[in-house]
Amino acid sequence: GLGVWFDAVRLLPLSTPPPPPPPPAPNNVDPGVGNWRTNRNVAFAWQIANPEMVTVTTLQVAVDPGFGNVLVNQSWFGAPTSHSHTFGQDYPDLYWRVLVAWSGGPLISSLPTRFRLDATPPQSAVGTPLYYLPRLGRYVVGWSGDDALAGVDRFHVDFRPAGGTWTRWLSDTRLRSANFAPPVAGQVYEFRSQAIDAAGNVEPPAAAADATTAGAIHLPDTLFLPNLRR
Repeated sequence: GLGVWFDAVRLLPLSTPPPPPPPPAPNNVDPGVGNWRTNRNVAFAWQIANPEMVTVTTLQVAVDPGFGNVLVNQSWFGAPTSHSHTFGQDYPDLYWRVLVAWSGGPLISSLPTRFRLDATPPQSAVGTPLYYLPRLGRYVVGWSGDDALAGVDRFHVDFRPAGGTWTRWLSDTRLRSANFAPPVAGQVYEFRSQAIDAAGNVEPPAAAADATTAGAIHLPDTLFLPNLRR
């Protein structure tokens, strides 16, 4: 003799697959489309609709979108929604997906999501020899860098009196050369560079100098540096 009244009803299709991975979050969680990760320990997170029906959940990470070369193939009973994995090296392209086996039908897969892994800092150096422009009283300082995966994005450049304390000259510059006006004429100055790649890895600052104004090549007005273009 009792009745039950409902003010809302939610319908869930039994065949609903897991949704695509959510947008990327900070701290190397939920690697999203095309994102560079700078920590080889990557935390994966995903969502599963109707988890009560899931029998086995599998996380796969591969180097190709077809998952022909799988690096991670981790399975669990039930429906976990996160896992951390430490990769042994950097990769220019990785793809991850979640597979679920459920009691009502065939295996269901989330959409593959691409991310990239670069935990190796770039390398750079100030080139030698330096050039001195007597008429301007300035030195022409150039630098370059190299990064195997993400590529060098920008530089910090420091200077110091020979054997002294480093001072930041240029910050986050995308230039590859600049004219340096010595604070004290006749003083010998040293230079070092620090590269930052497109993934955000920062080259450790060097303790020693890359180049010095001692022995710089003087360029009188009759001589000009070559003009190189790409």
